[in-house]
Amino acid sequence: MMRIEEKLIKDLHEVFTNGVGMKQPIADGVRKAFERNCLSFSLQSKYGPLIDKGSKTSLPHALSWRQGVFQTLANDCNDTKRFVFSISPGSWEIISFFMVNHSAFYAILILDEPETIEECVRAGIMKVHDCLCARCRCILADYMKQLLLPIDPAGKSVYAHACEMHVLERIAGFSSAVNYITLIDSDGFVVCTHGNVDEVEKVAGNAALFHQRCVRELAFRGDAAIQSEAFSCKGHTVLIGQIEHTPLSLAISTNGRYARSFASFLFELAHDALMTIAHETGTLLGSPIEPTREPGRIRTSWFNTAQLIAKGKYVGKQGGKAFHVAACKSLLKSDDTCLLWYEKRSDAIHAGFIPCKLCNP
Repeated sequence: MMRIEEKLIKDLHEVFTNGVGMKQPIADGVRKAFERNCLSFSLQSKYGPLIDKGSKTSLPHALSWRQGVFQTLANDCNDTKRFVFSISPGSWEIISFFMVNHSAFYAILILDEPETIEECVRAGIMKVHDCLCARCRCILADYMKQLLLPIDPAGKSVYAHACEMHVLERIAGFSSAVNYITLIDSDGFVVCTHGNVDEVEKVAGNAALFHQRCVRELAFRGDAAIQSEAFSCKGHTVLIGQIEHTPLSLAISTNGRYARSFASFLFELAHDALMTIAHETGTLLGSPIEPTREPGRIRTSWFNTAQLIAKGKYVGKQGGKAFHVAACKSLLKSDDTCLLWYEKRSDAIHAGFIPCKLCNP
């Protein structure tokens, strides 16, 4: 079965070489620009590149500030928005921003040496970009639809956990860069996997340590939301994260030039799909879902200190004298149930607190 990235690359090549129904001189001009390596196309998620086609496979321009602009302008709508940036006199950058199932994508086409290309061909290149963007969006939308496709009841009776296996299989089928994707229990045993099983077993023991030291010990009092951590080395990434309200962790291993962005992108898709199954069935791989109270702290990395989730601008402690900002180091070991939150500084002072000398709120 053709992987999703292979479908994308096939469509990109077809659009570049066939000219998407344009007049022959313009289609020939687009094709010539592509063959001369003057056209480079990249499809990116918020985590980084997923697909590149052309000579500029490593796009040097940071997208961080543009992502914020695009997401603000898009306002969570599903309409495609196109922007043209003049990077330099010798280069154009055309970017389309679109949403698929709440996931943001950026289709980027870089045109080198635009001054040597006729005006009508440049107009054709804009049309090519719009067509590439539309095809990518269609392929991704179909992929995500299939990812959450309900399993036929007859199939469920054939083998257990068919829904979970379906999700892992679809995620692994997105790219040849995926080595494996697996679900691991809190003791480090692989309970469900797709991909290189031998490599999974090598990671399972380490995953058990992550659970024991990070989930059980560092998530003190059970009120810290632990997200995920990625480990990269020489184009190889392993990303492991806990699935909310379950004793299971999801691990995905990728390799290649964009291993980190692939791992983050696919991890998010897989986690959301598995959580959908969990909410619908009440279990995940036979493990019951146990909703917990809203966490008071969040840990962005298993190796970072859990930080308070701010419920106001200022915070004081019952029985204490000072009030603080949420990031104050003096609150690292405080009992979250004894915290008093205030929106205004004057409210905290009126309640009898004085400013903390450490964080100076």
